[in-house]
Amino acid sequence: MTPDGWTPSYDPANRELVVEAGETPVAGAIGTITNTYIPPESQTIWAAHAPGVYRYNPDRGNWFTYVKYSELAEEDGVLTAYLYAGQTNYAGHVTFTNQTSTHVDITIYLDGWAFAQGENFYVQDYNVAPIGQRTASGLFAYKQTALSSPVTMTVPLNGYYGIHVNAYELP
Repeated sequence: MTPDGWTPSYDPANRELVVEAGETPVAGAIGTITNTYIPPESQTIWAAHAPGVYRYNPDRGNWFTYVKYSELAEEDGVLTAYLYAGQTNYAGHVTFTNQTSTHVDITIYLDGWAFAQGENFYVQDYNVAPIGQRTASGLFAYKQTALSSPVTMTVPLNGYYGIHVNAYELP
C-alpha cells in the first residue's frame, strides 16, 4: 500500500496497472492507469562462434548458425558462444557448463535485449554437424519460455548445438 492509501497491482493480461483504494485514499487519485508500452516485434537470435560461422544452409542464403562444442571459446574457464540478432548484431552470450558426463547446462545472458513473450528459448543437439538440415526452431527437441535473463536449460552433452532465442531490443 502506498503512503496515500492506494494498493497498486499489475494485470499483465490486460496491460493495466490497477490501483485499488484503501480505507482512506487521497481524493482525486486515479483508479486505473493503462500501460501503453508495447514491446517491439521480436527478432531472431542465434548462437554462433562469430557472425556467419557454421551456418545451417550456407548455399541458400540462410544465416542461421549452430555451434561446435569442441571449438567453443574459453573465457575465465567457462565455455562461451555469442548471440547475434539479425546476422551481426551482438545480443549477448551463452555459457556451457558440464552438468554431468552426459548433460550440459546452457545459460543465456542477454545484453540490452529482453525475451519475447511466449516460447522463446530453443536448443537442438546434434552428434554430427547439421549442415543442410531444416532449422525450424519450433521443432527443436528442447524449448522453454524464459521470463528473464540469465536462464538455463539442461540438455544432453553432444558435439553441436543449434541455439535460438526470440527477443526484442530494449529501448
